[in-house]
Amino acid sequence: MDPKEKRPQRQGLANPGPLRDALEAIDTAIVEMSGLRNEAAQSIEDAFTPLRSSAQLFREIFWGIELPIHSPDELVKRAGGPLRLITTSYRETGPVILALGDVVEAIPHFKGVFPITNFQKLADDLEKIREDDDADTGTAWFVTRVKNKFLREALRGRERSLDLSVLSRPRTPLSSCTQCGARHSPAAVIASAFADLRITVGAERWTGKQVEHK
Repeated sequence: MDPKEKRPQRQGLANPGPLRDALEAIDTAIVEMSGLRNEAAQSIEDAFTPLRSSAQLFREIFWGIELPIHSPDELVKRAGGPLRLITTSYRETGPVILALGDVVEAIPHFKGVFPITNFQKLADDLEKIREDDDADTGTAWFVTRVKNKFLREALRGRERSLDLSVLSRPRTPLSSCTQCGARHSPAAVIASAFADLRITVGAERWTGKQVEHK
C-alpha cells in the first residue's frame, strides 16, 4: 500500500471556510491589540517620547540619574553597573531582558552624545544616529544586534549574590475579571477569548469536476 493511502486527510483539499473564519478572527484581534499597544506607548509624554519604540529602554536606563553624565563608563557605573538587568518589550520580540553593559556597547556612535546635559538633546541626538544607521533593523533598532556578553556573565552569577529576580518577576495582570473577580494575565485572557474557536475540517478528494468561481 502506498504510504500516502494511510493519510487520506492529506490527499484532498480542506474546506477553507472554518480556517478562514478562525484566522480572520485572530488577525483582527492582533490588529486591535497593536492599536491598543500604540495607544499605551504614546500615552507618556517626556523627553524620550520622540524615540517611539526605543523610548522605554532609555527610560529604564536613565531613570533616577542626575545630569550631567560625562562618559559611557560614568553612565554604566551610576546606572547600576554592566551586569544590571533591564527588561523592556517590543512588538516584534515581546519582553526581552538585557544587560546594561551590552546595551551601552551596542548603541551606534554612543560616545558622540556625551557629555549628556539635557535629556531632550540626548533624544534628538539618538534619533539622528538612528536615521543615519545603515544597519537599522526596524522597530527594535540596535537591540537585535546586542551581543549579550554581560548578560551571559550575569546568568553565570546566578549561584552568587547577584539579584536576578527581574528574570522571574510576575507580569502585570489585566483588570479584574467581571465574571469571577480574579485578575488574569494577558495571555490567559486571550486564551480564554479564543477557547471556543474550533477548527475541524476534513479533506475531500478532488473529483475532477470543473468549478468556476464567479
